Amino acid sequence: LAAAISASSVKQLLIAHVGRLEETRQQLAEFLVEGSFSEELVMTRTSALLSCLRQANTTIRWLLLQSTTSDAALQAVFRSAPVPKERLLQVLVDTALLEEKLRGVMGPLVARRAAAWADLQKAAAERMGDLATYFSGQHALQRNVRNEDLEGWFRDKQERIEQLVFGDHEDLLALGRKIGSIARALQQVEEFHEVARQPHILHFIGEARGLLQRMVRTMNLNGGTLETVATVADLSYAWKALAAYQQSMHGLLAQSPDSVKGLRALFLKLASILESPLRRIRQAGNPAQYELVSGYYSARLVQFMRSTLQEIPRLLFGLLGQISEQTAARPDGLGSRISLQDFHAYTSGSHEARHTVGLLTNRI
Repeated sequence: LAAAISASSVKQLLIAHVGRLEETRQQLAEFLVEGSFSEELVMTRTSALLSCLRQANTTIRWLLLQSTTSDAALQAVFRSAPVPKERLLQVLVDTALLEEKLRGVMGPLVARRAAAWADLQKAAAERMGDLATYFSGQHALQRNVRNEDLEGWFRDKQERIEQLVFGDHEDLLALGRKIGSIARALQQVEEFHEVARQPHILHFIGEARGLLQRMVRTMNLNGGTLETVATVADLSYAWKALAAYQQSMHGLLAQSPDSVKGLRALFLKLASILESPLRRIRQAGNPAQYELVSGYYSARLVQFMRSTLQEIPRLLFGLLGQISEQTAARPDGLGSRISLQDFHAYTSGSHEARHTVGLLTNRI
């Protein structure tokens, strides 16, 4: 192993991981756009989300741990091309935010997937029933469109959808094939002249196909995805390495008020440090040792969080001090009445100071 780990090979790996860090940062920014993270995104792009988290955590782990090496030759490699701590910390915070959002959306989806699947099945069957009624000629608004073949065809699809059964005992692969065959049949019937010439019928069939696709996605949701996220998100290895990033965390807090949310997600991610040492103790069934070990690591975690978050009061009072220094933003000798000339003089002379006060207040 020592022969394979040379300075040149490590430098190649460093260049590759630095490139992946920037690529991962862009992917995380895309997923974390305000308002874009929804249940639909999670259901349609689960694989992409997990791939992004795997790449992010792998890159972060390598860059965090390799820089702590005691080998002099490897230390020289990392000094020759240092990775800015602020950039690595920002990617780590964004990764923690995405993991928190994914768990927050995926958890309820998995918990209610059976009920959601039943609702989608009912809605899809109703669409088929409405189309069959339409082609029966008994529709109140369309009495001259009777087509017994299409009526029977849509009734058959309605029955097939109603006969689908979802449960833990059901073969999900076979169920997915059944739903897929119905969706393909609906796609093919759109080419029939009697159907293709009626846009509202095409719209109805498109809705039914969308419901069937959502049934498949809902069916594929399971707790294994959450377990994968928990495994990938493990940060217990970085307990000592993150101590060198406290100043960067302080700078992140000073840079943006929204960074508090990111650090909160990071602390939740860092709580995985409690899981690794306690896993075997829990399996051994030793409650006394469990309490001692959990108390020790909990105290260390609280100490780390306190040393980071104590920067917030200093930042707040520093901003308040800057606001108090903006004397030009306060009118002198303001009485119960003020003349129009004095008011115009105040507004024109205090514009810069009032703008500064507004910016500082927003940061608070």
